[in-house]
Amino acid sequence: MLLTRKKLLLIVLGDAACLNLSFFWVTLLRRWGEVSTPYIIRHGILFAILTILWIWIFHLCGLYEPRNIQSKREGVLATAILAAFFISSLGIYFIHGIFEIPAPKVILLLSGAMAWAMIEYWRSLLGQRILESPETIASAQSLQKILVLDRKLLDDATANGYHEILKTAALKGLPVFTNSSYQALKSGKIPLEEISSAWLIENILTPAQSRLFYQVLKRCGDILLSLMIAAPAIPALSLAACWIKLFLGSPVLYRQQRVGKGGQSFWIWKLRTMKESPATPMEQQITLPNDPRIPRSIHWIRKTHLDELPQIFNILKGEMSLVGPRPEQLPIAQRLDQSLPYFWARHTAPPGLTGWAQINMGYAETPADAKARFEYDLYYLAHQTPWLDLSILIRTLRNVLAADGR
Repeated sequence: MLLTRKKLLLIVLGDAACLNLSFFWVTLLRRWGEVSTPYIIRHGILFAILTILWIWIFHLCGLYEPRNIQSKREGVLATAILAAFFISSLGIYFIHGIFEIPAPKVILLLSGAMAWAMIEYWRSLLGQRILESPETIASAQSLQKILVLDRKLLDDATANGYHEILKTAALKGLPVFTNSSYQALKSGKIPLEEISSAWLIENILTPAQSRLFYQVLKRCGDILLSLMIAAPAIPALSLAACWIKLFLGSPVLYRQQRVGKGGQSFWIWKLRTMKESPATPMEQQITLPNDPRIPRSIHWIRKTHLDELPQIFNILKGEMSLVGPRPEQLPIAQRLDQSLPYFWARHTAPPGLTGWAQINMGYAETPADAKARFEYDLYYLAHQTPWLDLSILIRTLRNVLAADGR
């Protein structure tokens, strides 16, 4: 599904209206006796700023991606509302004394709950009417709404008159895509069948040379955010370590050899949550659903991803980043390198604590899952920006709140 500017604008305005109505309605109910013209003006300005901030956070959480609007992926709106509440509450806490602005934390909480219900209603009953008209994909014989061309055929100047079709569509202002870019828009991943050496050079390798500022900014952000996470992480790690010591014994930590940037191996640190199997070294085993090696008393550590927190030290050492393709175990990486073409492209960027594949599909159990995860990684590698990294970090909140660890 492809959204037009008008449709997307209407959806955004509908969400903004729901937010403003929620803010003002909850404020009136809680502060009816204090309502006055100056009071309305002060809160009106604050709510206008908050609406813009929340809409921007909704965008980072993927609420305006066509695939999420179409499929209504579970938990996306809830994550967006929670992230917006925490970020705006934190911002108001630090600046309300400086600028003498209201600090309506309870109002924000209640407004968030009300906005959640209103946006769900708006999108389910009214939003679908906006999206009723299906897209029409143009073929070589007709040009209607969208033009999707085969990238390989475009290399042949005379192939099926594609260049004339391309010229006509471009001059008419129609959306034009290659197969890979169109599938990326719809699914958030790049089909491996569409990849070639030329595509990798144009979309991943060459852009990487011009992203020096992004790379420096990302490294600074990794260090700063890791230090901020470390403060609350130390008590959580201490509790989890004591729990593991009690139910599993020593050692509390263990390490696995993973493949990082440049194809270089490094040791990743995790909390030990499994009983070691004598048949196969633990670091070469894939975690399965309801894995018998994980005691029931330890499940909560896996579910909340607390076992991954020691990797903060890998990030501070520069072996990993907060966001990037998840580093594979060495034997698994070697096997996938033989079965998946261009798998080595994952190793052109630092591996991450979380990544685009993790927030979109989670664990890979089969060869088909491994292929799909690599396709998500290709999308990330081709679209790396600070905003995408921030979006992934915010969306990871959904995985943590959903306790989907294994």
